[in-house]
Amino acid sequence: MSTEQQNINNLTKNIKIIKNKNRILHKYLNNSTSFYGNLFILLISLLFLTKMVKSTTEINNSKNSIESEDVSSDTCDIHANDSLHALMDRICELCHDMYSHQQPNMRADCRSDCFRNNNFKRCLRLFKPTGRSSAQRHRMRFLEESLHSFLIA
Repeated sequence: MSTEQQNINNLTKNIKIIKNKNRILHKYLNNSTSFYGNLFILLISLLFLTKMVKSTTEINNSKNSIESEDVSSDTCDIHANDSLHALMDRICELCHDMYSHQQPNMRADCRSDCFRNNNFKRCLRLFKPTGRSSAQRHRMRFLEESLHSFLIA
């Protein structure tokens, strides 16, 4: 079932709910105030319908923005190297776990611009070991050079 069909079905269900609420409100209101009662029901119905249309529009807009992000991520060179992408993605995940209370969107910020941003560099510094043997220094230098060449490219 397409998204448009689902939206139509949701709106149809909402209209039925509104009609049901109208019947309940009509029973509640006194017959002597039927004009004001009907006006009240109409205003409540319009308010509810407006909120539903607005939320449906926001959902569609957010879906379109997510789809456009997916298309742009295909142009990122890092996706060609699965192991490097997994490593950089994991760094962003761990950094998000540490900073999510201060910066709730840290995961996306770290990955933005194909990992070429200050947030990713900040996350990298967090996981840089301090006391190292010569073998660890050699591996770290190799990793830094690889990442540096990628970030400059």
